[in-house]
Amino acid sequence: MRNVIMPIFCRISHRAKAKLIGSLVSEEMACQVRLRLLPSARCLFDEHVQVKVAGLRSRQVVTMKARSTDEKGVEFSSSATYRADGSGEVDLERDPSLSGSYVGVEPMGLLWSMRADTLHKRFQKNRSLNPHVVKFSVHEVEGEGSVLAEATNERLLIGDGVTRLPIKEGNICGVLFTPPEDDLNWDSKAYMDQMVERLKRHGKENFESVCYPGAGHYLEPPYGPYCQVQF
Repeated sequence: MRNVIMPIFCRISHRAKAKLIGSLVSEEMACQVRLRLLPSARCLFDEHVQVKVAGLRSRQVVTMKARSTDEKGVEFSSSATYRADGSGEVDLERDPSLSGSYVGVEPMGLLWSMRADTLHKRFQKNRSLNPHVVKFSVHEVEGEGSVLAEATNERLLIGDGVTRLPIKEGNICGVLFTPPEDDLNWDSKAYMDQMVERLKRHGKENFESVCYPGAGHYLEPPYGPYCQVQF
């Protein structure tokens, strides 16, 4: 007996067909949309980052979102609606937010406007060695708000190569942060010698000078004898 293969036909409603086509178009579009964080997705905590989107349709309206979770597991988020230009691009340094967590041109708005999903919560960040991670995303305004593109921003609390040394001595409890090289600030030895000469000219002898060759750091408390505010 021969095996007979019978073709099977099924009918798809116009609504289902439209939804399927819309889904395919959305997926194809998501592959073309690019979300960039300039100059780098990895930066220091207080450094500026430029958020740009490309690959959208001309004058397309999208929602930009940012979210981050603190060390207590509380999620913070923000969102803003933008309209792309004729080339299908959005630049937060140039384009105004139409609505959302803020309105107007705010290059860093998605960061400073983040709020906790739970009321009366503050962002908890105590581990300085771990970066503050912020996830940016672009969403369609129409339909189900599909994600078109994503990017992750790592905001470092200390620079690369900086060492962290906890100090506990008597009543002193703190942390010493040491850069990987000379701070390129002042010539410590030369300024120390000037301080000594100045103190001697004023008849001061109740001091002791200590020099650490090669240390390269000038440390002085505010309003010290050689602080610039004294001049």
